[in-house]
Amino acid sequence: MVKLFISKKEYKQRLKKIRQKISERNLDALYLTNSNRIFYSTGYHYATSRPQGCLIPAEGDLMFFVPKMEKQRLEENWSWIANDIVDYFEYPVKNRPNELIDILAQAFTERKFDNKKIGVDGSALISYPDFRPPSLSDKISSAEFVYAADIIDKMRMIKSDEELALIEEAAKWCNLAHTLLHEYITPGVSELEVASRASHDATSIMLKALGPAYEPLGLMWTTARARFKAGKRTAYPHGYHRNRKVRVGDVIETSGSARVGGYANHLERTMIVGEPTQKQRKYFNLMVKMQDVAFESLRPGAKAEDVHLSVKKTIRDEGYDPDVLMQHRTGRALGLDGYEPPTLVDGDDTILQPGMVFHVEPAIYLPDCCYRHCDTVVITQDGSVDLDYYPRDLEYLTIPAK
Repeated sequence: MVKLFISKKEYKQRLKKIRQKISERNLDALYLTNSNRIFYSTGYHYATSRPQGCLIPAEGDLMFFVPKMEKQRLEENWSWIANDIVDYFEYPVKNRPNELIDILAQAFTERKFDNKKIGVDGSALISYPDFRPPSLSDKISSAEFVYAADIIDKMRMIKSDEELALIEEAAKWCNLAHTLLHEYITPGVSELEVASRASHDATSIMLKALGPAYEPLGLMWTTARARFKAGKRTAYPHGYHRNRKVRVGDVIETSGSARVGGYANHLERTMIVGEPTQKQRKYFNLMVKMQDVAFESLRPGAKAEDVHLSVKKTIRDEGYDPDVLMQHRTGRALGLDGYEPPTLVDGDDTILQPGMVFHVEPAIYLPDCCYRHCDTVVITQDGSVDLDYYPRDLEYLTIPAK
């Protein structure tokens, strides 16, 4: 049976490890406000702009700080961990700007954390144009607050077997969405129309297969999604798709993604509409070679920057300037977030370890188009494995001119 969620057992193991790290840092507690750090640590997930928080003490019950509208859901779905909940009515309230922080400070004081050493991961309070809300340190001056987000972030870098299983399950539906997208793209069709059709059809199949227990979870409540952009807009790394019709001669940048249990998988392919020109073949083949080199460089013990430097060397060896052809890093880690550390770029000396998962996407950018494949790759004991099995060769990725 397919597992769709991280188990309570794993969340308990994570909390045990977090408490150990808190004690090792000589902290009394860790207060989290980032939604995905809270999700990773406890399983509690939400999607709201209102501030929320979770206090994890070295010993004792966790304290959740949530808007009143979230309290019932938290009580009923996380009763095994949410025994201490502090709620507030609304935020921000212009004429009562200090209300929320006063409630939170009182909660810390009542639990005798007003004179303790507490790790924090930042502030989630919303500012007004003419008002900066006070921080906890303003209200509880006798406590010591130190930045300690890395306690969670370093744990998230190495994926557990359960996390990898969710990413691999997402890969199945990511590849399906991309397969349908590929099938539906023909000259004359609209980018938006085809993307909507492929996303809908892939999601329908996915939901039937996974059943009523399935939830995407996390902040981005996406199931299976496919999209693409064509022509000159591919030259913009973040050029969004539009209602343009596909033309013969287009370079197309496609994308498929899916999310299971909060964890996503993502793949991209460069396609050519009609018979590729000599120039298109040249840059396509160079891009594939760059990605092959990146795959070979992804191994335990290597530095994250080594992967990017190897790709840049490959470009130079082919007679090109990487500072001209490349506009971004070779890749980045992913998990609950699409962008997590470490990053495959020069300057990141993080040592790669088994269980790390990366998007590998070295790209060539020209004034009129882009050549980029993106694959989700996991570091193993003796190398790496590409979870996206979609073909990468030009022959397969050439769309017939009809």
